Amino acid sequence: MIKVAKEKFKNVDLPAEFRWGDFERLPKKLHENFDLVVCLANSISGVNTLTGLKRSLKNFRAVLKPGGYLVLQMLNYAAVKEDTLFPIKVTENNGIVYERFSERRGSRIFVYVIRLDLNQKPPSYEIFRHESDNYNVDVVSRGVAQAGFTGIRKFGDLYLKKRFGRSSRDLVIIGQRPDR
Repeated sequence: MIKVAKEKFKNVDLPAEFRWGDFERLPKKLHENFDLVVCLANSISGVNTLTGLKRSLKNFRAVLKPGGYLVLQMLNYAAVKEDTLFPIKVTENNGIVYERFSERRGSRIFVYVIRLDLNQKPPSYEIFRHESDNYNVDVVSRGVAQAGFTGIRKFGDLYLKKRFGRSSRDLVIIGQRPDR
């Protein structure tokens, strides 16, 4: 992803750096360096455990300057029926198709990705599965507040036009790191 981002933005005149990192272990040299932390595409579920979620949220707060904002987007897994496959998204790029879907089983969430390479003869595919704790809206909202964010707001879409409801497909939480 870093390689693709660098290539995509190599001719854009922005003071941007691309680095690989781990939400749970952000380096101290990044503390109080950013006005905005954006965590999209359900990537927070990659931390796997509630402990990892809490540690990640504290790190997001730490890297923000006072007054900075967190925008956290994830699927609303509470809206997924138990043991039912929930389509997330299908994308295609240069003959590679990615199909993503999830499944909720009790307190666990399973995200599946099928990667289909149509450039191969015959087409080849790989299946990936990721398992994590089920972070519902209450757990995530409480974690954001416990990490020290204030003015917490919840939305049901990335346009910030829909209020969050229990049946919303998405959960978008915005919180602010208070001024000192």
